Formats: sequence, C-alpha cells, structure tokens
Amino acid sequence: MYIEDVRYQKTVIQTLNKQGVNAEGYKVSGRDKRERLESVTHMIRNGNVFFPREGGKDLIQQLVYFGVEKHDDLVDAFTMVLHKSLEIKFYEIQTFPRWMLGL
Repeated sequence: MYIEDVRYQKTVIQTLNKQGVNAEGYKVSGRDKRERLESVTHMIRNGNVFFPREGGKDLIQQLVYFGVEKHDDLVDAFTMVLHKSLEIKFYEIQTFPRWMLGL
C-alpha cells in the first residue's frame, strides 16, 4: 500500500506497518496534483492504461473534470500508482495502433 509521505500520514504508515500491513511512503517531490497528472497523461493517451467497463466511473469522472470537480483524491491516487509502476518497472511503455484501441 502506498501512502503520500507527508506530515500526519507518516504516523499512519508507521501504525500500519506495526499492524502487519505493508505500507510504504510515497514522496510527491514538491509537484502539485496537476503536474503529477500531466506527467503520466502520455501513458493514458498512448493507450497503455486500461479502465474497467464497470467500477471506474468515479475515477473517470474525476479525470475528465479535473480542476473543476470538487473531489480529486482518486486522481491523486491514480497518478501515484502510475508513477510507482514506472519506478518499479511494472509498466513497460508500448504503443498500440489506434485501430487496436477502437479509435
């Protein structure tokens, strides 16, 4: 589990680890939410990120209306996961032909 490594959350990480939950801090490196989202949009634009047919409605709504939408916590968590996937080499950049993506 990744938790933003700032202020109070450091205590949450320590508490979870003591309880046997594998929690790790994630440093956002001084970038704001918009900058973090912009740094991973190429992964979405290139068709390397897939969304489920069901269950992703709230995340997709927050992504589409980012900056206008009142809530953006899912967007923040989503960008954190994409950054971590790049960091641990879980994600390999591939480019798919647009026809394969139904575009």
